[in-house]
Amino acid sequence: MMDYANELIEYWIDTLLATHKSVKVVICEGNHDEILSAATRKLYRRMYGRIYKSNRVEFIDSEMPYYAYQFSDNVSFGWHHGHESKMDSLPMKMISMFPEIFTGAKYSYLDTGHFHHKKKLSVDVVDNGSFEVTQLRSITAKSD
Repeated sequence: MMDYANELIEYWIDTLLATHKSVKVVICEGNHDEILSAATRKLYRRMYGRIYKSNRVEFIDSEMPYYAYQFSDNVSFGWHHGHESKMDSLPMKMISMFPEIFTGAKYSYLDTGHFHHKKKLSVDVVDNGSFEVTQLRSITAKSD
């Protein structure tokens, strides 16, 4: 399974590099793989930086299990696995952790997972515009 996951990551990055100037990559920490996800991020950052000598791939890294990226003055993105924050509290959590990215953005999009069903939530935050929070379906079987 790990070999297949690595092949997919490399395929996605290489495919995007064929048609884009730069690629941003987020590999989020989950609740079952804290060490493995961090090691994977660091390995791929090293691989694309040192081995492939590519300055076109950026890995969005964080020691916390929360990740953010400012696309433009008006648009921001954030990611969290979903095991430490509920959907409705995630916008304020992200604003407090990444004020330079989310304060002033008119549109912010947050993706989370962890659960086994898809769900969407829109949250208007005073002075911080609109947050669209999407809980993506887990691709794993339900855990007991």
